[in-house]
Amino acid sequence: MNFASTPFLFLFLPLTLVIFFAIRGPRAGERRMAFLTMASAVFYGASGWSNLLVLGASITVNFCAGKALLNLSSEHSARKKAVISLAVIANIALLLSFKIHILAARGPVGFTVAQDVLLPLALSFITFQQIGFVASCFRGTIKAVTLPRYLFFVLFFPQLVLGPIVRFENVAQQLDDRALDHVNPKWLAIGIAVFALGLLKKAVLVFLLAIPTNHVFAVAELQPIAMGDAWFAILTFQFQLLFDFTAYAEMAIGLAMMMGMKVPLNFDRPFFARNLADFWRRWHISFGEFMRGNVFLPLVKCLAWPIPAALAVSGVLAGLWHGLTPTFIIWAVAQTAILLYLHWRKDRGRRAGRKPLPVPLAIAATFLVTCLIGVLFRSPTLATAANIYSGLINAGTEIPVTLRWYWLGLPVLAACFVWIGPDAGQLFRRHWKFTELRTRAEQQPAHWSEGFLHFKPNAAWGAVTGLALILGLLAVAVQDKTERFIYVQF
Repeated sequence: MNFASTPFLFLFLPLTLVIFFAIRGPRAGERRMAFLTMASAVFYGASGWSNLLVLGASITVNFCAGKALLNLSSEHSARKKAVISLAVIANIALLLSFKIHILAARGPVGFTVAQDVLLPLALSFITFQQIGFVASCFRGTIKAVTLPRYLFFVLFFPQLVLGPIVRFENVAQQLDDRALDHVNPKWLAIGIAVFALGLLKKAVLVFLLAIPTNHVFAVAELQPIAMGDAWFAILTFQFQLLFDFTAYAEMAIGLAMMMGMKVPLNFDRPFFARNLADFWRRWHISFGEFMRGNVFLPLVKCLAWPIPAALAVSGVLAGLWHGLTPTFIIWAVAQTAILLYLHWRKDRGRRAGRKPLPVPLAIAATFLVTCLIGVLFRSPTLATAANIYSGLINAGTEIPVTLRWYWLGLPVLAACFVWIGPDAGQLFRRHWKFTELRTRAEQQPAHWSEGFLHFKPNAAWGAVTGLALILGLLAVAVQDKTERFIYVQF
């Protein structure tokens, strides 16, 4: 069920909130948790009840593995290693089997705009979240788990489809603090405002960007394209991807806040990154922290791998998580090669006392590199990518198909939102609640910078929130078919 769809916005969400707040009295938190778990199962089952069976099997395996690890003492290290190895293999095998099924059914086609999704909804995110749970049980950071809490941890619908990847420890701590018992009215108001911002972004800005971007890439699947189209498309796709994914993250944070819960921050102004390593500390933060904590650090600390080798494995695996097609594999290798170069240059530059690039130039160069590599991510085939890349340097006589005033203004408008206007973090900095997964060192350069505009829980901002919510609802209602979120296909 799409957050930006009429069934969710006009039926599921209002009904869920009404029943949630109607549950009061003794043990209200436990009963609310049980209700949200059941509502989330319905939310997930709307994608297909067969998907719910796959999810149930995955939950059963990982919950049993977690309980087994918790019941084994440190003296049984060999048994614990065997349990976690079997659990990880089972998770990867399940995910890999569907990825191979997609490859067999669709062929070597990477990115797709088709509405049908062959992968069970959110399976990649759910699999990684549960691997993180089993790993935490193995390390001993989780001391106890009950089935009701585990089901809530996996199924909680705001973060179920596209993350952020949540840690069980954070969820359990909030439940221990009785987060569901007494919902703060201020949190509810701010949650609605954050959700409204994400909805407006998805239903209006992403919708407008998707039309010409998809059109150019569809043309590039068939033939070479003009230079203007190629540059237009690689710019607008990066903006589309950012706004699409951050819109979901903001809607997830807003929904969770409405019900008293906190989910992790997943984006920190990634287009202000000064190099690609900085970009991946800011983009899809929960996934980056998962790879760092469960792949990179174990390779370095437990197996004593050299950092470049561990970085290479982590980068390639992150790419394969998106898909097994040639475009995603080459995209992953390109990302990894640049990260390895940055690691080498940083080490060499430190010894040589080399000064970094000026900040504006570093940001511009990083954004350009992201756009160029993003061609591989967005292209369904290598032939499409080749047509886009050739178009970037094609000074021929072709007339760009995007040469329309209302399309040409889109990248300018998007750039203003990214580099001039405040993002959600700056706008709600003083009020919103989320879980920070990164260490303080990983938040450098400055995690939050002061924006020129700040949300305040007052009548004026209430009117702005109401207007944003109405416009978002109207935009969804008038669209023939709301575009699904891009990352659903992964």
